[in-house]
Amino acid sequence: MKTILTTIALVAASSMATAEITASTEYAVEAEAFAMGLDHTTGFKSFDVSVGADWEMPLKGALDFTGVEVGLGYILNGGTQLYGKVNFDDTFEYSEATLGMSFTF
Repeated sequence: MKTILTTIALVAASSMATAEITASTEYAVEAEAFAMGLDHTTGFKSFDVSVGADWEMPLKGALDFTGVEVGLGYILNGGTQLYGKVNFDDTFEYSEATLGMSFTF
């Protein structure tokens, strides 16, 4: 009986959660370098949890891992979100913390 209830709860919870993976790339003209990122965001009710990794690659160089970030967001209403994220460098040492608000319209 406990197994059945646990399975039902897990299926219900997974159907209410959302997940997305975002890959990005950009080219900095003056620096002559590419920057790439890969992020995973999972949302449940009004909360979003994200984890991302970043790389850089100069035109005449090798791909270089530059760090990771972990974030938490809270959706205030349909288009407004409060968020915080913590960045770590390529050796996983604390680098920066960011607090912000985003608007979608």
